[in-house]
Amino acid sequence: MKQIAYGSVALLLGVASAQAAERVVFAGDFAPQEGFVSPSEKPLRQELCLNGSWRFQPVPVPDGYKWDQGITPELPPPADDKWERVPIKIPSPWNVNHWGNGPKVGVGTDRPYAPDSVYYPSYPEAWIHYHMAWMERGFRVPSEWPATHRLLLHFESVAGECQVWINGRKVGGHFDKYLPFDVDVTDAVARDRENTVRVGVRSYRLFDKRDARYAKMTAPYPNGSNSDRLSGLWQDVSLVSLPPVRTDDVFVKAWLDRDTLEAEVRLHNDTAQPCSVELAGEVREWINEAGASVLEAPVPKWRLGERALSLPASTVSVPAHGTATATLAVKAGGSLKPWSPDAPNLYVLQVAARSAGAALDVKCQRFGWRQFTLSGRDLLLNGKKIQLRGDICHPFGAYMWSRRFVWAWYRMIKDMHGNAVRPHAQIYPRAYLDLADEMGICVLDETAIFGSSIRSNFAEPEFWTR
Repeated sequence: MKQIAYGSVALLLGVASAQAAERVVFAGDFAPQEGFVSPSEKPLRQELCLNGSWRFQPVPVPDGYKWDQGITPELPPPADDKWERVPIKIPSPWNVNHWGNGPKVGVGTDRPYAPDSVYYPSYPEAWIHYHMAWMERGFRVPSEWPATHRLLLHFESVAGECQVWINGRKVGGHFDKYLPFDVDVTDAVARDRENTVRVGVRSYRLFDKRDARYAKMTAPYPNGSNSDRLSGLWQDVSLVSLPPVRTDDVFVKAWLDRDTLEAEVRLHNDTAQPCSVELAGEVREWINEAGASVLEAPVPKWRLGERALSLPASTVSVPAHGTATATLAVKAGGSLKPWSPDAPNLYVLQVAARSAGAALDVKCQRFGWRQFTLSGRDLLLNGKKIQLRGDICHPFGAYMWSRRFVWAWYRMIKDMHGNAVRPHAQIYPRAYLDLADEMGICVLDETAIFGSSIRSNFAEPEFWTR
């Protein structure tokens, strides 16, 4: 959201509350974030952000529902007359105001809100008690997007089991809370009129199954930490236009001990014909141009420098409606500056795909020329011993997903001469990794298998599948 307003801001140092009733507006981008498509990938790839106001329809669980039995109630279709008057602001869980214990009961009939837990005061308090809901919005495909390209809905993360519908047609689903996923909606989208995307979500809690022997084991899924019970579209959503023959993934491997830069490239072909694809890689320096002030520094701003290295071309045959993998490699030969906490040098590998002389796609992957290894009891970075000194945090509120918070936290770590961070007990949004790369922070990464909660139901086969 470009503008967030806060009412009744309580001033510190004993200023009377009556003087604090003035409306305060932050005119900047409160939660700056780059999109899924890099500017360097355009115009062969395009993106339309679908964040903003969505219609919201909560659905109660059936009367007499028995919790923790492993029996999940069905999510009925939304009713035309049951949409809430108040829209939901995506990205946010619909029960976001329950994070941090939610509304606090005050004196008499007052119900003052704790400032550390109610982030969306426009949301009705009743929303925190729902475990199923529908969300809906309209969109149009930009007319300049190529008609031959595939259309994908890209979700940075959805908390719970979700089903995705386009124009009344179910096109996909997902069960997770922390990882991104895509749904191909090409065949369901109309390119010449308004479309409707509808997402139904059932919370994790509805899938709980209590173990007969160990009563605390209830979660047949990696439940994570403090965001365990949040539900809904809590990270970015976008519509993406991608070439039918494209690069799905680029895995950069910096083998400093071999003086070799290697890239594993996965190609995808959505057409009915096999395709011979020529791949070529070019490495350019990533130059950070973000400002230095507290307000400017968290806002992404960068450019690419001159070419630092080229990877030899490789030709790959990609089967119809299939995938293929290729490896590009080149000796670095002193062309790349190593990444370290004191010198967080970054580069972008641009992989161009062509066929019969025509450009098919370009995919960019940022990386650091760095290599962590173990030698006996020592951790080495680029062949030299490094001692990690940093901070740890459980997620304790919606504000933590903003790049502004992440930058401020990392800035404090750097100011105390730290060089590492432990985003604990679950997978965090990509801003945590992006800013760590940019600011010189080593990451002790973790999964959502949070053992300290003792909630993981290891006895259920679904836990291991999920």
